[in-house]
Amino acid sequence: MLKLEQISYAIGNKQILHSISAVLQPGEVTMILGPNGSGKSSLLRIFSGAVDNYTGEVWYDERNLRAIKKLQLAHIRAVMTQQPELSFPLPVEEVVMMGRYPHFEFNPSVHDHQLCEAAMERLKLNDFRKRNYLTLSGGERQRVQFARVLAQLGEESKEGNRFLFLDEPLNNLDIRYQHAFLKEAAAFAAQPATVVAVMHDLNLALQYADRLLFLKEGELVAYGKPEEIVTEELVQEVFAVQSHILQNPLNGKPMVVYK
Repeated sequence: MLKLEQISYAIGNKQILHSISAVLQPGEVTMILGPNGSGKSSLLRIFSGAVDNYTGEVWYDERNLRAIKKLQLAHIRAVMTQQPELSFPLPVEEVVMMGRYPHFEFNPSVHDHQLCEAAMERLKLNDFRKRNYLTLSGGERQRVQFARVLAQLGEESKEGNRFLFLDEPLNNLDIRYQHAFLKEAAAFAAQPATVVAVMHDLNLALQYADRLLFLKEGELVAYGKPEEIVTEELVQEVFAVQSHILQNPLNGKPMVVYK
């Protein structure tokens, strides 16, 4: 469980987040949506531990985030940022192995290698394993980085629930891999784990999220199950566009068309 209690955050005189509270459950994918500048990535950076000058409290199960040591945190929490870049050449398989670095001191074990192999297999990266990461396309790099975070959390932790945080993970991915990516995220959540993703595409979020969290100007507008909270009025309030809510004929879930 990830629990946010009255999270507020400011940069200088600019208030970025205003008293955000929510409980995000293991076994579910929660997606954060809102217009540009609404505080989505800032909120993710706070509860992932990248930012500490916030007010309020973040709880990982029963542990306060401020009290968790960095190495312990790396055992239970993995983060895929918007543009994870390397400035030096490494083969793809070594970039994926970077996810296992918190789990060994000198050399990876057979088990570490097995987890990386499994992650590369799931993301269809076996043909890329020896390629220089810097020569890959943007979409290929996204897949490598996703394999890295899956390898990092590739086994149940003795230290508690696992938390996977994804900041706009679909950047540079074509339609095929967008859906494959989100299916893998859902499968990982089902193990169970707590998965949270910042998203821009409302219809993809409606198809794959168990819960949606909407932000606007740093304030929580709505949080809950898609079929319970997404209305034409909510879309207008958050995104300032007119829409019509339909039922997806393939899965019965809500879908949005824009006027």
